[in-house]
Amino acid sequence: VNAFRIGSRALYSFGKDALKGGVGYEKVISQIHGVTSATTAQMAALKKHSRFLGKTTAFTASQAAEGMLELSKAGLSVEQVIDASTHVLHLAGATNTEFSKTVKSVIAAMRQFNLDTDQTRRIVDTFSMATSSSLLDMTSLTEAMKFGGAAGKAYGMTLEETVASLAKFRDIGLEGSLAGTNFRMALAQASIETGRKRKALKRLKLTMDDVNPEMNSFADIIDVVRKNSIGAEDATILFGRRSGSQMVLLGQQITSNEKALALLKQKFSDGVIDEST
Repeated sequence: VNAFRIGSRALYSFGKDALKGGVGYEKVISQIHGVTSATTAQMAALKKHSRFLGKTTAFTASQAAEGMLELSKAGLSVEQVIDASTHVLHLAGATNTEFSKTVKSVIAAMRQFNLDTDQTRRIVDTFSMATSSSLLDMTSLTEAMKFGGAAGKAYGMTLEETVASLAKFRDIGLEGSLAGTNFRMALAQASIETGRKRKALKRLKLTMDDVNPEMNSFADIIDVVRKNSIGAEDATILFGRRSGSQMVLLGQQITSNEKALALLKQKFSDGVIDEST
């Protein structure tokens, strides 16, 4: 009898939780409809896809729907939401990150770089590349982008170059927020001309044009550090007290390795490294 009562309570609890989940799912679906003003057919397709994701991935249909809601709020059409949700969800699964948090990170990058909604797949691919080929995970990448993403955009860098640059700072041991902060500070300091900096550059037989991020890619600036064997003292003058030593370390990583430099430049410009070259 006791076993029956315990089993009944467990079954009741399971049914209650399932009902609550179902109510939560329908509420999110209703919110998506309110945001998108989708047709009945479009909503049916969206619900079908969210349930498909719930059955075929580690995420539930409700979690998939919550991510879809965030994508809808970003201005994506129902068709774009259905397409993007699959790619974003795979990124979330690969990085062991909550789907809704991954969606918010993708949307933040979209807004930082003023990208159209049809560029969602590009952002996902860039983030996937970064998290699979560096020490960045989605949590640290999100933090790094929070502190450094806008700076990359401000200095004319692409999403791919910015993310690759942040990955380099993460790979030398800086956590997400510090990677973003040091990247931002290096750019800001390199773009400011001072008398002390002119003297240091003259001593190195360089000019502002050689280190200014408004005129050079980040990979090219690292190459200047490498080719000229710029030490910590001069690097501090050029890139600031916080970022100077990191720039020296980045330069040292590719010293006497032209292949590494070529791959670095390709990664910065394209977001992809061809390991066969």
